[in-house]
Amino acid sequence: MTLLESLKSFIDEHTLFSGRDKILLGVSGGVDSVVMLDMLLHLKINVGVAHCNFQLRKSDAAKDELFVKKLGKDHRLKIHYKSFDTKKFAKSHDISVQEAARVLRYEWFEQVRSDFGYDHIAVAHHSNDCIETYLLNMIRGTGIAGYHSLQVKNGLVVRPLLSFSKAQIMEYARVKKLKYRKDLSNDDPKYRRNKIRNEVLPLLAQINPGIEKSILENIDILQETDKIYQAHITSVRRQIVKREESTWRISIVELSKLDPLRTYLFEFLKEFQFNTSVVEEVVNSLNRQSGKKFLSATHVLVKDRNFLIISKRSSSDKKKPKMISIKRRSINTPVKMSMSQFSINRFELTDSRQCASMDTDKLKYPLRIRKWKNGDFFYPLGMNQKKKLSDFFIDNKISVTEKENIFVVESDSNIAWIIGHRIDDRYKITKNTKQVYHMELNGGRNE
Repeated sequence: MTLLESLKSFIDEHTLFSGRDKILLGVSGGVDSVVMLDMLLHLKINVGVAHCNFQLRKSDAAKDELFVKKLGKDHRLKIHYKSFDTKKFAKSHDISVQEAARVLRYEWFEQVRSDFGYDHIAVAHHSNDCIETYLLNMIRGTGIAGYHSLQVKNGLVVRPLLSFSKAQIMEYARVKKLKYRKDLSNDDPKYRRNKIRNEVLPLLAQINPGIEKSILENIDILQETDKIYQAHITSVRRQIVKREESTWRISIVELSKLDPLRTYLFEFLKEFQFNTSVVEEVVNSLNRQSGKKFLSATHVLVKDRNFLIISKRSSSDKKKPKMISIKRRSINTPVKMSMSQFSINRFELTDSRQCASMDTDKLKYPLRIRKWKNGDFFYPLGMNQKKKLSDFFIDNKISVTEKENIFVVESDSNIAWIIGHRIDDRYKITKNTKQVYHMELNGGRNE
């Protein structure tokens, strides 16, 4: 059977699309997507081409775009293309550049599909991508769904080349004398996927020459296992998780009967964006005092006496930065706090973590109160070297849920106080201090 015949059989077996459908192809210009385009054209599939320029590879990205435009023109195809400021998007959403590119790509593909009447989106992942994704998910930790790797069909996104290996794709391109662009970043070891491809897999192959075949067989088994697993979870979820208007309730008594409890609860809560760390904290709280609150990016869970109560986070949970002038004496949001100034002669220092006393002249106004974010750093009081806030939280055993509600005071883009924890050494009171700026939490955080 030729590769084209295998592709036709694979499409039919998995009912990816019919000959009448209009398919939007994600084409980067690399060998995988160029081969996918050529094969689908030979099968007389009605296709259009979508190309993303993520502006990550300087002149190479521009050359990729020109190559794909010419490819589309040569085949008289509709070409859709768009440039993204990927690094800016990654920074503003606090995600990796690779994750930002993935989000931007699929959101835009879906927009084009909807606007131009395509039936499906086809991407050129192959079996080696499956293997790499399987190993990546194993390394970072994931549920059973992550271990069965990429899906042949995920909603309207289809992967027609998923049964082919990279070697088969390269051979097809060689025989057909297809031109394509080589992405040099695929050899850059700073990317985890490249380390898997170029270092880890060759090492595993020394132990087991058939490692790729073994992993693909495991993926098939896990996909089938997951169907059974999800059917059971769905059945139990219907009995345990009850929807009541705008909230969901989980009976703690009924939940406690389940074994393994943590796994069941993870499956119940993952649709609400709660991660494994938070789930562990929820489990540990089940026999403790009521009122404990847990936050995800989208929802809030409250441990009541008899129930875990889940609701969507309100706009008040998404607190915006607050600017404070030197004359301001109190605020109610995003934290309840009072501010005052004293002459150093009239001031008595306190060691309460609910208070911060700093040298007025070292601060630059207005001050800014905002949520902490990854990458933040400060110079902890008593230290002359900087420390990441994330490391400070680990050292001080601050839980995931506590971190969700930690705010900082900024002075000229520098963190002056981690509210409720510690001030920055650069703003401390010294023998030269004349005026003290005092901030004090009133009634705790405004949750």
